[in-house]
Amino acid sequence: MTAQKAIVNITEKKGKKTTEITYDGSQIVDINADLKLRIDKSALRERIGEIIPSVRQNTALQAQISQFEAALSTQEQVLNALDSNLENVENMESLYEGLTSFYNTLVAGGPETRVYQETLSLYANWQQNHKTAFDNGAGVSKEYYIFTNLNKDLDSLKSRLAVLPNTVYFVSMVAYLQTDLGSAGRVHIDNFDTYSEQDFYEVPRWVTTLSDDQLERLKAIKAQAEANNARRVSLFEELKSKFLAALPELKCVSEVKDSITDFLTDGSIAASISPAVRAKAKELIAQYEAMVALVETVKNTVTNLDIDSVFQITSLIQQVKNRLASLKEVFTDFDALAQAIRALAAKAEALGKDVKACVATMTQFYAAFDHLAGILKGHQNRYQDNLALGKEVKRFTLDNLPDEGYLRLTRSGKREDGDILELNLLLGIPKEGKDPTSTNPDDYEIRKLEPWNLQMQTLGLFSRTYVGLIMADPYNADSLSGVEALQERRFLYAPSAGLLLKVGSRNSRFYNDLLSPGLGVSISTPDFDTNGDPEFGTGLVLTAFNNILSIGINYNITLDVPYWSFGVNLPFSLPGIPINRPQ
Repeated sequence: MTAQKAIVNITEKKGKKTTEITYDGSQIVDINADLKLRIDKSALRERIGEIIPSVRQNTALQAQISQFEAALSTQEQVLNALDSNLENVENMESLYEGLTSFYNTLVAGGPETRVYQETLSLYANWQQNHKTAFDNGAGVSKEYYIFTNLNKDLDSLKSRLAVLPNTVYFVSMVAYLQTDLGSAGRVHIDNFDTYSEQDFYEVPRWVTTLSDDQLERLKAIKAQAEANNARRVSLFEELKSKFLAALPELKCVSEVKDSITDFLTDGSIAASISPAVRAKAKELIAQYEAMVALVETVKNTVTNLDIDSVFQITSLIQQVKNRLASLKEVFTDFDALAQAIRALAAKAEALGKDVKACVATMTQFYAAFDHLAGILKGHQNRYQDNLALGKEVKRFTLDNLPDEGYLRLTRSGKREDGDILELNLLLGIPKEGKDPTSTNPDDYEIRKLEPWNLQMQTLGLFSRTYVGLIMADPYNADSLSGVEALQERRFLYAPSAGLLLKVGSRNSRFYNDLLSPGLGVSISTPDFDTNGDPEFGTGLVLTAFNNILSIGINYNITLDVPYWSFGVNLPFSLPGIPINRPQ
């Protein structure tokens, strides 16, 4: 299956350089360029005919008429030259120029066009029926014969077109800027709408200073680094906390013991409880009480545990294991004796679990559905806003459609690398019973004839600044006297800022959107001696994935020590990872 011919042909102009942007290519344009939009009307006619069968014949006739009119555009020049004295050099030049233009037009249209085939047929007929008379001075020239009959064919085509039913439709072109900077909206296209252009804004190629947003973020990162460096967590104490949390919940043990007691004293079933079941139930209570006492002993022992006495609880752990085995054995006997009761309880419990699982599933489904509905609604709103045809959007037919439109990205609003310019060539068909002159978009069926999603990007070499949180590790931490933090932790947090050189790609969105490597210099303010006063460090940094990952080789000028660093600057916050306390 062959690809459809593009209707809109885009030429990017930046300074004196022009670049053709192809529809099936990457659709990446320079963020500060001007765009020239050319409409291929023959491709547009063909596409409209595919969408609206009722106008296919209409558009086919219009295409043929255009071909005939183009071929006959020089007929007056040729015929005037033939009627004049051909011995005059100027008349001869005019004749040859007109005939050359005529034949070039035929060749450009191709041998499959009607005007090309008709011209060959007329020439053959003239050769057969009129050439002899012309040679004897009594007939007409082949040029006069061909032009006269082509005009008759043109009049016939126009007559056929005039009697065809008139199908109402219009063509418009709209552009929409999609950005995260708050300036998203309509973009003016010369000749196609009356929207006002935005204030001039050129995205700088060479950025050497931090923006206000980056300065605010750097302050926040500094505060986060100081907070993280102020925390100190002992691994041993953390393990103790986890161990205590893993011990059985005594409230559960107490509740189970009370439930067994209530079971034995329930008057409605007391007569049905056999002596064996009653004895096993009492034994089970005793086992639970012993387990409670043992767990309390373990808890108290672990709470008072220090790192030098870690193996003192080994015997207690073994006792818990043995007691748990005895408890399971007694419960198994009790369970076997009360099988009928357990079977009934199991059925009720299974039913309850099914109901709870269903409710949980429905709750999760509702939450996911609600989230997805919000996303879809946002896309729908933007889609409808982009296709909305207000009074500012001009409407054309094939007869008065402009050949070209112009769009200046520097007057499209504030934007940044990676933002999208949506360009849509639209076909509007009035709905049945609706006014074809209405400006209400609900009165039309709007079709996208050719949607473009142009990514705006600074191309070639450019510079950008960045800020982030790094984890710094000195090469010779042992030589730093009095630095207790570096004896306990290998890495310390520090805020960092850098100036990067990057390269924007014309051919790969994957490279621009995801990889986007950068190489440059950075400065950071680590606090290796943890005295609360930041030191000054500088070095080289390499970033990737749009500055999410970074790795650097640095030198702490204050303490005269080299260090390496890495950073993971995600686009969302995570709880601070604990490191050392300032001394």
